[in-house]
Amino acid sequence: MGVLAALGAVAEEFVFRGLIFDRLIHLVPASASVVISALLFSSYHVSMFQLVPTFLWGVGFALLRFRSKNLWLGIIAHIVVNIAGLLLFIFGLVPK
Repeated sequence: MGVLAALGAVAEEFVFRGLIFDRLIHLVPASASVVISALLFSSYHVSMFQLVPTFLWGVGFALLRFRSKNLWLGIIAHIVVNIAGLLLFIFGLVPK
């Protein structure tokens, strides 16, 4: 399951920060690019339970991408978040 958490993070970062955010940054101000890409990211996850936290993570990942100009830092951060969430789920610390 950890491999899936990592692969999902890589794919999502390439799509939401590598493609969408990188296109938006040339069309609208940086703040709008961050918010729009985070909204799309949270909408993609289609969970009312996860909507706000996922939006906030999306903002964080987009800011990391914007400030560092490095997609890999976001990928690593996203993998850490996914694995932490997976462990919390496995040990029954979040609702199933």
